[in-house]
Amino acid sequence: MPAKTTHQAFLAGLPAEAKAGLMRRSDRAGLLHLAAHGGLIVLVGGLIATGVPGWPLLLPVQGLLLTFLFTLEHECTHQTPFARLWLSEVVGRLCGLVLVLPFQWFRYFHLAHHRFTNLAGLDPELAAPKPATRPAWLWHISGLPYWGAQMRLLVRLLAGREQASWLPARALP
Repeated sequence: MPAKTTHQAFLAGLPAEAKAGLMRRSDRAGLLHLAAHGGLIVLVGGLIATGVPGWPLLLPVQGLLLTFLFTLEHECTHQTPFARLWLSEVVGRLCGLVLVLPFQWFRYFHLAHHRFTNLAGLDPELAAPKPATRPAWLWHISGLPYWGAQMRLLVRLLAGREQASWLPARALP
């Protein structure tokens, strides 16, 4: 059986030119990926809307396509998908709109997570308990708790009542 390679070992073994190529940001490549992903969302949504035979089987596919917009929003917080930073800002905000996950709020949340990874009481990702049972896990993956939590967050943000310790006062307006 071959030995397992860690990601650190793999990266250390890459030539500098290959690493640079993997790290190169490109508006063209980013926009092509975005167009393909958006096209799939529109196509699958259209098939569902027109009621093609077996359309209920497309609902999980559409759910996954929409959920993966979070990956793009995440990368936009790091300003990695596009060479022009303003494109990451615009696309991140659009993803946040679709996901009801305000981009600026998520950026502060995510940067606090990076700053305080796995530190209880400081890492915002540790605030919500993980599902401990199969029914709790099924409830979690249904997405319903997410949408409820996002709507409550949006109301708190709009009312100026979000009290997250990692959210600077200048960001509230």
